[in-house]
Amino acid sequence: MLISAGMWATSGSLTNDLAPRGIVSFEFVGDSEAAAAMLDSWGERGRIEAAFNLGLDFLFILAWVPAVAIGCLWVAQRFGRFVIALRALATLQIVAGVFDMIENVALLNLLLTAPSEPWPQIAWWAALLKFSILTLGVVAIAAGAVVAGAKRA
Repeated sequence: MLISAGMWATSGSLTNDLAPRGIVSFEFVGDSEAAAAMLDSWGERGRIEAAFNLGLDFLFILAWVPAVAIGCLWVAQRFGRFVIALRALATLQIVAGVFDMIENVALLNLLLTAPSEPWPQIAWWAALLKFSILTLGVVAIAAGAVVAGAKRA
């Protein structure tokens, strides 16, 4: 929670017309020309905040990966019918964490050097894969919690 709050607190100046979703817009910028424009729109202070935010994100990976994986395992334990799929989904959270690290390295390369290919594409694909796997895990946990709650009622 503290890491998440720190990331939120350091991302305020990253939201503008070119980056309507702040750092998430940067994750999906897609090409070096758009990345350069976004970085210019942030200015020096925004670049520093983005770098700090990415540093915190490396720590956040250590929190969200096990949390979502454990959540998937909790659902697997409660609903044996999907145990193999849910265990696989729990393991895939580690893969999502690796994609998050790859994304962060690509974004740091964009921040610390002149934006160039292939870094925006690497960040884009890594973010897409990370969010896809993470979303599946969160949906599985939410569905499991709803079903568990319905069984109690």
